[in-house]
Amino acid sequence: ALVNSVSNPLKVYFNDNLGIYLGGSDGELLKGEEDFTLGGLDHGLLRKEALRRPTKEVLKMAEKRGRLPLGAFKEVACRRIERDVEKWKENLDIMGVDPKEIFSLEMRKNCEEASSLSNGDWIVPSLEVNYSETTKVHIVGRIPSLTRKGLLAFSKDSPEDLLKIWPQYLVYDALSSSFEKPLER
Repeated sequence: ALVNSVSNPLKVYFNDNLGIYLGGSDGELLKGEEDFTLGGLDHGLLRKEALRRPTKEVLKMAEKRGRLPLGAFKEVACRRIERDVEKWKENLDIMGVDPKEIFSLEMRKNCEEASSLSNGDWIVPSLEVNYSETTKVHIVGRIPSLTRKGLLAFSKDSPEDLLKIWPQYLVYDALSSSFEKPLER
């Protein structure tokens, strides 16, 4: 929610305060209509999934689940994902990051100590912030792409994208001073 508030404050205001939900900019399709392009969300999810598992395997599973476009459009989408993942892996290699070591971190209010899940992700206690002398706020939520070396941002090098990840970075920085594992400072 914090990231959404920064990246699209009007949408958050309309959704949370007014109960108005605007349609996505991609033009949502009705069930039963055929997709001839791969939507941005699916494209991003498949790319991230392909960092941890073989790309061909991820694409084969996506095809079985009907997440890929049809015909020649499928080939174009697959080539694009393969190209993007290869570029990401090259960049991660330059930074000395093994893609298999990427994990997510979830902050939960009911969690008392950091614990690792079988898939490599972590659950940690919420970040407690003193809002005032009498009020404490618990920051809960998920940071999706971390390594022991830091926060990964799969974004363009633009002020808008930097602003979107800034709240995640601040939370990461605060957490890295609170927990020895899984984060380094």
